Amino acid sequence: MDPRILTTCGGRLIASAELADAYGYDREWYDHVFLFKNHGGYELLVVSRHERYDDDGVLAHADAQVDVTALPSARALEDVVAGRWPASSLAWWRLLARAQEYDPDLYQIWIPERMKRDLELFSVHDQDLATKTEYVGGHALDAPGRRDEDWREEAVAAVADQLGEHGWLVRPGPELSEHVAARRILPFGTEVIGSLWATRYGREVALVVRVDDCGEIYARLAEPDDILVPPTGVEATNPEPATVVDVDGRRRDAMLVRDALEDLLDGWADRAGFESGMER
Repeated sequence: MDPRILTTCGGRLIASAELADAYGYDREWYDHVFLFKNHGGYELLVVSRHERYDDDGVLAHADAQVDVTALPSARALEDVVAGRWPASSLAWWRLLARAQEYDPDLYQIWIPERMKRDLELFSVHDQDLATKTEYVGGHALDAPGRRDEDWREEAVAAVADQLGEHGWLVRPGPELSEHVAARRILPFGTEVIGSLWATRYGREVALVVRVDDCGEIYARLAEPDDILVPPTGVEATNPEPATVVDVDGRRRDAMLVRDALEDLLDGWADRAGFESGMER
């Protein structure tokens, strides 16, 4: 018996991810996403499967659907992913984190996203700069560190030292606009105190440094309207490797789509009790 061809997709497989929603008491859905790069841009292949269960937990129904979306550019791809999985903030990041190893356009988009996540992990706490004991409630503090005329410059220098310890190249930053905002979830009590130029992953960006009322000093990527001189930027390159390295140090080749789909669908069919094919 000849197999049915549900759809065709061409190019090099550069990323894959499983996006799941298994919180319903009587149903589960999974999207197995495969991203390809070809001469026309990108193709996003999605194998969606939905399962419904009886009250006693027995699988009552399962179906699957395969669709392919062709996208001409990396930004168009980002828009489609954000629109299709709006409830999953990690959908785009998971694809981007894998695909950037193979595609220079996606690597350029990956850099600022990676920087944002790095910066979220970095902060310097200076108790002498705290004006209160808690973000909500608490009582007032004297903040003796803020009486020093140069406390802002010293706080920015502390952030620069921390970034330097983690591999960033840092130098004094650009002049900030008078309209620059702290851009915090709770912006009250947070003050912008300076800026830095910082280079990481082959690109130089401007950072806005802030301190909140509990003495925590943070940096964030500057927005275009935050500074008076725009970032110059450093071109980053990312040659497409023939192989990549897993976290355990083993080398692995880019997987062929045929092998990836066969492994995925065969395993699902075995678990769902299907002999072959897919139901709609």
